[in-house]
Amino acid sequence: MGGSGYWWGENLSGQRKRPIRLSLPDRLVLSPFVKSREPLSTRSEALVRALLAEATPRLANFSPYDLVQLGRHSAVLVHRRLVPPQTKLFAEMSKVAIPTLHQCGERELSQLAWAFGRSQPDAHAFFDALALEVGGRLVEFQPRGLSAIAWSFSQAWRAAARDEADGKASLGRWRPALDALSEEIAGRVGSLSIKEAQSIEQSFCVMKRRSPFSGEKVTRVHAGDGGGVTPLYT
Repeated sequence: MGGSGYWWGENLSGQRKRPIRLSLPDRLVLSPFVKSREPLSTRSEALVRALLAEATPRLANFSPYDLVQLGRHSAVLVHRRLVPPQTKLFAEMSKVAIPTLHQCGERELSQLAWAFGRSQPDAHAFFDALALEVGGRLVEFQPRGLSAIAWSFSQAWRAAARDEADGKASLGRWRPALDALSEEIAGRVGSLSIKEAQSIEQSFCVMKRRSPFSGEKVTRVHAGDGGGVTPLYT
């Protein structure tokens, strides 16, 4: 506990015989997160599915932070094919998240964007709201967050481009936010890692937008590698 009031653990095998008893029962949160890439056992998969099913109708009770954590970990599970796609979960999460985006910090916004980009890129209403929210707040974002936002919109772009002809999506709604994102990134080239810059470059290519690095020669000096300069764009 360390005086923080939190306990972190993941082995629930003894819960049936020796259940955890808390004086405040509403403080227990089970987050469906696993580090292993190995397939879940039948029991573990059933438990995770039950947790996700239980969480779906109760998302309105989640704080913005808890909503982000659930979305992020669920996206990891789906991506690793440890559980089936969670379409219903993310549909409900979108409804709950949209009104609370203004309560999220830059890290929560970038993580939530990543989760939807990974698992539910066709959540057009969510990405419309996200574009409105982040457009004026990009100065708050760390380089990693800027990269995550760019990547997430590139995934959503693919889905929106397919649905725009049917009137289900409008890429034009994202244009102000993407223009602002490009401008913010261009002004922070020196703070980006090579991995972040490459991800951003690829993301803008997917969205058929001009790279934030166009016309510039960008180099990056890595601390701890003898001061060597690694060419990034020439």
